[in-house]
Amino acid sequence: MTGQLGLFGRLPPEPPEPTEGEKRDHALDVLRRHRGEIIEAAVAVAVHIATERGRVTSTEVLAIMRLDAEWAAKVEAADRRFMGPVFRRKMWTRLGWEETGSHGRPVAIWALTSAASKSNKDW
Repeated sequence: MTGQLGLFGRLPPEPPEPTEGEKRDHALDVLRRHRGEIIEAAVAVAVHIATERGRVTSTEVLAIMRLDAEWAAKVEAADRRFMGPVFRRKMWTRLGWEETGSHGRPVAIWALTSAASKSNKDW
């Protein structure tokens, strides 16, 4: 509808439709704002597991958080999408996939990047 006349002249062009990547990034930003505390706790757990084992999955992070009295109820009450931003940081490298997720779905296997494993400043 670009170029149509409105009550006060030409209407401005409609903004372009956001890309899938832009939509995903926006959704992750919203999650960070609304679930920041639980996301940061999950990052800390993920870093701990990856430091000890050399790798980590979201399934392992959730299992550890469910064992902690402080986080168990919060994890159960939260939508699992809060895990999305945990591994969307430059400190992680995806190593591959394993089928340990819900209903046998593939779950990413993550490792700390070499820079992040030497310094915890990135998280």
